[in-house]
Amino acid sequence: MDDKNISENSEYHYYYGKNDNNENGNNNSKNKKGKNMESKKNLKKIMPVLVIAAVIAIIILGSFKIVPTGYVGVKATFGQISDKIILPGFYFKIPFVETVSLIDTRQTDVTISSQVWGESSEKTPVFAQDVIITYKVNGDKAAWICSNVSENTENLLTASLVASSIKSSMVKLTADNVTVRSQIEPLVLEELRKAVIEKYGEDVIEIVKVVVDQMDFEPSYNEAIAKKSIARQQQEQQSIENATAVAKAESDKKVSLANAEAAAEAAKIKAEADAAVAKIQAEADADVARIAATAEADVISTRAEAQADANKKLAESLTDSVLKSQFYEAWDGKLPEVMSDGTVITNIGN
Repeated sequence: MDDKNISENSEYHYYYGKNDNNENGNNNSKNKKGKNMESKKNLKKIMPVLVIAAVIAIIILGSFKIVPTGYVGVKATFGQISDKIILPGFYFKIPFVETVSLIDTRQTDVTISSQVWGESSEKTPVFAQDVIITYKVNGDKAAWICSNVSENTENLLTASLVASSIKSSMVKLTADNVTVRSQIEPLVLEELRKAVIEKYGEDVIEIVKVVVDQMDFEPSYNEAIAKKSIARQQQEQQSIENATAVAKAESDKKVSLANAEAAAEAAKIKAEADAAVAKIQAEADADVARIAATAEADVISTRAEAQADANKKLAESLTDSVLKSQFYEAWDGKLPEVMSDGTVITNIGN
């Protein structure tokens, strides 16, 4: 009995409980539908307000334009471009009527990464790669650019314009100079300036600098250049060796000549010195002899003068009485034993 009652109660609760749940679900569904309908009604009410607010926001935002530093603005009214340039700053414009285009006036680099093939003046194929062009747009010409340039104003230097200038520069140089950066870069700069003037006119674009990172020939030509360079180096080395040998021979010749001249000069100087010494010695000997002769003559003269003075004094002192006295002093008292016819006998007594 108990089990049966429990089973009946369970079926009762399941049946009526199920009915209760169905009723609650229906009520919830009705509430949700009511809320959705109310939300749609509210959205319909505020939609015009949102649209008006969005239009007003668009109009307000479209009424102002900022020209950043490094740019100038060009205003157009219903497509009609104004000649007046807008400088960097914050400006008001009429929405949907006026537009402002920005032109970059800063220095800009254009890089040509692909190979640009050309020919040197001898028709030798050569290419340039990684060419960097630095240019600047004249802000005063911004309105002219917007009015007359149909292409992209952000890249006024096209690859074809740059390539044409590079090729025109290559043909002006020989194969020895076309790959030299200091030779090719100034020519590309000049040719590009001419091309820009022809395309856009004077003072529209300023070409500031051209840098060519790579210039080279075909591999076969490079091999030929390498062989030619080796042969030239060998020839130059031989020329250097020959010149060195000739210079050494000339140097040796000059040294020998200098030595001979030095020896001759030394001999000449020695001979002159010896002659001078001999002359001086001879003059000294002559002076000595002259002095000696003069001294001897002086002595003889002095002696003669002394003898003459003595003789004079003697003569003056020899009177007859003195002579007789000396005779008697010298006579031995004997008379001569032999007398000739011419003998004179003095009278001694007298």
